[in-house]
This record gives sequence, structure tokens and C-alpha cells, in this order.
Amino acid sequence: MRIKSLALTRYGNYDDSVIHFDDSPGVVNILWAPNGAGKSVLRNAVTDLLYGIHNQTPMGFRYEYKDMRLTADVVRSDGTQHLFSRRKTRGNVITGGDGAPLDQAFLHGILGGRDRALLERLFVLDTESLRAGGAALLESGGDVGSALLAAAGGIREARALKQRLEQQRDEIAPARTTASRRFYQARERFQDASKQARSDSLRPDEWHRQQRELEKHEAEREKQNQAADAASIEIARLERIRRVRPWLAQLDEANTWLDRHPTSVRLSAGLRQVLDTARLEYATREATERRTRETLERAEQSADDVLVDDMLLARAEEIEALVHEAGAARKARDDLPGVRVQYEHRLSRIRELLRQLGTDLPPEQAHQLLPARPLLVRTQQRIKEHTELSVSLHSAPSVITARENELRALDLELTTLPAARDVLALETIAAAIRSGGEPAKILSDTRQAQLTAEGALAAALAHVPGWTSGPEALMALRPPMIDQWHRLNDDLVRTSGEESLARDRLSDETANLEQARLDLAAMSRDGTIP
Repeated sequence: MRIKSLALTRYGNYDDSVIHFDDSPGVVNILWAPNGAGKSVLRNAVTDLLYGIHNQTPMGFRYEYKDMRLTADVVRSDGTQHLFSRRKTRGNVITGGDGAPLDQAFLHGILGGRDRALLERLFVLDTESLRAGGAALLESGGDVGSALLAAAGGIREARALKQRLEQQRDEIAPARTTASRRFYQARERFQDASKQARSDSLRPDEWHRQQRELEKHEAEREKQNQAADAASIEIARLERIRRVRPWLAQLDEANTWLDRHPTSVRLSAGLRQVLDTARLEYATREATERRTRETLERAEQSADDVLVDDMLLARAEEIEALVHEAGAARKARDDLPGVRVQYEHRLSRIRELLRQLGTDLPPEQAHQLLPARPLLVRTQQRIKEHTELSVSLHSAPSVITARENELRALDLELTTLPAARDVLALETIAAAIRSGGEPAKILSDTRQAQLTAEGALAAALAHVPGWTSGPEALMALRPPMIDQWHRLNDDLVRTSGEESLARDRLSDETANLEQARLDLAAMSRDGTIP
């Protein structure tokens, strides 16, 4: 039999692990792992799978017995493959891959009648078995032990080593227990620690028992909480009944009185609301009357304490005027931020217009850009003339080319005409053509007029403050009309004047207010109240 895979479920320190082996004939599988990884658990799992899991197996040190299971995929000597499992249950039943129980003859055919002791003696070796075998060989003193020791390095050296080890053992831990020896002290501490660990450790079955008790107590607590909630609801209901009982008693008394007095007047259903409103209004008016009476009493008491100053009464109008002026000053002071915001907005608008005109002048000097109306008229006329001349100049080459083409066409036609019989008629035609002037001279005069207009425009632009661009930039501009410039300048001047007046008024009103306060303080020094 060769094992292809071994699955351990909640067995030893394995929760749910599968280990695969190479089942090729002649292959030896070696598992290499550090101490404590579970190699001895795997060796024990193989024997438990084949011969059964003991009732008190030590492999349940981490998980419960009820979930313990071993599963193997094996290949028999005839080449057939089988999958079977063994659970930790009563009877250690073996099940197949489909979960159905298997006959015990299945394992008998695999093991061939070999028992667990024989298998462990022939094929299972662990650290404890090797140590026990070595001790037995040394104690026997027979030929086999001597031969084995001689093969390992000589019986004499082995015996000398044994004597030295026994001497060291006796020095550390003599056969007689002595409390002064460190070995026995350490062993006593180890035993105490082991007892303490056993007493403090909690086995899985005990932990599960306590867990079940905890769940039981939690369920009982939840049940008691629900009962307490139901009792609280009932108490609240009874409390509401207790509070309502006096009202119900009053209702019963009222119904009894109505039964005894059938002729009594039946009040409307909305009368209670009317009475509540009237009661509230009465209480409000009573409180208002009380506050008014208290105010009147305080005023009368204050009037008795006031000393009338005839001089202050004579200057009452002046004091009232000062108070009015102080209010106007406060209003001007409050309106000053808004006036400043409006002023800044208009300044930004003027800056934008100046930027569009291509000047760097500040808004305060914008009035310098306003030309006189005659100069503005002449500038507009020069711009118009410059525009017309520019158009004529740009169209002159095309016109000349057209005329030259016409001239060549006429020359071509002249070559096709018969010899002229009347030269006088041709001279008349040429004179009519030149009656408007020579074409070359007209072109030269046009260009000279354009240069003169451009010079006049440049001279006019030189008088514009802050202008740094040429005539081309002036043509691209769309300047505002002169009326708009005048309106903006008037708004700027008016806003500046309003701000200046507001500042002056605020300063005057503040001075008047301070003077009024000083006069009032001087007049009230004798204890009179103005």
C-alpha cells in the first residue's frame, strides 16, 4: 500500500490540512520541519487511520473529539486506488469517499493481518523509541550491544564516555534527593509550575461546557430583560391610568350632575377653547397693566427727583438740533462704506475704458483725454479721410492692373483694325481720356495726399495724453462717444465731491457731537438731569 495524500481535520495541532505524497514505486518521501511542527502527529495519524483512534487519544489537546477525522487516498499493491476516512466516533467506523460505511475486511486486505504493535515495531521509529532502544542495549551488556558500540567507535571509548556522563549525573543530581542541589530545586519548581499549569488550563470540553452555560445564562438574561420591558410597559400603562383617574372621576361627577339637572344649559364643544383664550388674554392684560402701573410709579418717583433746569429747557431746541445732527452724522458715517464702494466701482470702469483707449493715465487725470469739440471734429474728419485714402491706396494696384489689361486689350484690338483713316478722331478720343488728368500723376497725387493725412493724424495723436500706439491701433478702436465721456467725467467729479462733502460733514458732525457732549456734561455738573 502506498499513500497518495493524508487529510487531517481537527486532529492534534492540524485544523484542516492535506499532505500529498509521491506514490511512485521506489520513491522515499521525507518531511522536513522544525520541532513542534507536527511530525510525530503525522506518524500517529497513520496508525490511528489504520487501526482506530483511541478513546482517550492525546491528539485532542486543541480541538474536540466530535470533529476529529482522518482521510487517506491510497494505492493498493494491485494498482487500485481507494479513498477512505475514519472519524472519532463510537466503534471507529470507516467510511468511503461517498460517506457510506466500509466493511472491516477492506482494511484486513490492506494490512494482511498485521497488528498495530508489529507495524510500530517494524516501521515506526521516533525519538522516545530510539532512546529506549539505546538504553536497553547499554544495559544488556551482550554481544549485540558491544558489536553495535564497537561499530560506532569502540566499546572502550563508549564505556569511558558512559562513566563520565554518570559521574556528571551524580554531581548534578545524586540518587538521593537533596534540596540544596540546583537540579532538584529546578525539578521542584518545574513540578509546581506543571501543577499550576494543569490547574489553570481549561480543556476544550470544559470550555464548551462553560460556553453553553454562558449562552444559557445570556438567554435567561434576555428573557428577563423582555419580561422587565413588558413590566415597564404595564407600569407605564397603569401610571397613565392613575393620572387619568381623577379626570375620569370628575367626568363621572359631571355626568351625574347633568343627569340630576336635565334642564341645565348645554355648553358648546368650543366653549373651553374660548374660555382658555379669554383667560390667557385676561392674564396678559393684567400683566401689561401691572407693568404699566410699575412704570408709571417709577416715572412719578423719577419726576419727583428731577430738578427742572430752566436754562436747559430754554435750549431744548438747540439740544434737539444737536441730537438730529448727531443722527445725521451717524447716518453719513454708516453710508460712507457704500459711497466708497460705488466710487471704487466707477473708478474701475474708468480704468477699463482708459485701458481700451491704450493709455496709462490714472482715472483722476482722465479729463485730460477729453479733447475740445473742434479738435474732436477735425480728428474724426482726418480719420475718415485717412480711411478713404487707405482704401484707395489698397485698391490702386488692382485698378492699375485692370487699366493695364484694358490697355493691352485695346492695343490688341488696334492691331486687328485696318489702317486709320482719320487720325484726328483718335486724338479726340485720347484727349477725352486724358481730360481727367494723367493716370500716373493722379496715382502720385493720391499717395502724396495719403502721406500728408497720415502725418497730420500722427501730429494730432501726439497731443493726446498717454497715447503710445500708432494710427493702426486708433483705427481698431471703438471709442465711446463724447457724450458718454462727459457723463463719466461728471459722475467721477460728482462722486468725488459727494465723498468729500460726506467726509467734511462727518468731521463737522463729530465735532458738534463732542462739543454737545462737553456742553451737556458742563450743564449737568450741578446734579440736574437735562
